[in-house]
Amino acid sequence: MPHSLFFRFTKGLLVFTNIIVAVLFLLGCYSELVFSPAWWPLGFLTLALFYLFLLLFAFFLFWLFVKPSLTLIFIITSLLCINHMEGKMQKEWPV
Repeated sequence: MPHSLFFRFTKGLLVFTNIIVAVLFLLGCYSELVFSPAWWPLGFLTLALFYLFLLLFAFFLFWLFVKPSLTLIFIITSLLCINHMEGKMQKEWPV
């Protein structure tokens, strides 16, 4: 049974949003590598890491039940940032 146009559009939008959040999270984690006065907005991403991680985790839980293969976005992003998250968790995360 083919899916409706609304279903395909919604799924595509959710995947696109998940990828954008993952890229913003990666940029926030690696901001100290590209930080310069010309790239000062990346500092705001570092402050938003906690909330971006919560969004990524919400997407992970959603994709876990809807389409488990898309949980790889969260897993790959988390593995790429695990060392940077440990250092930032003590400084900026409101835990």
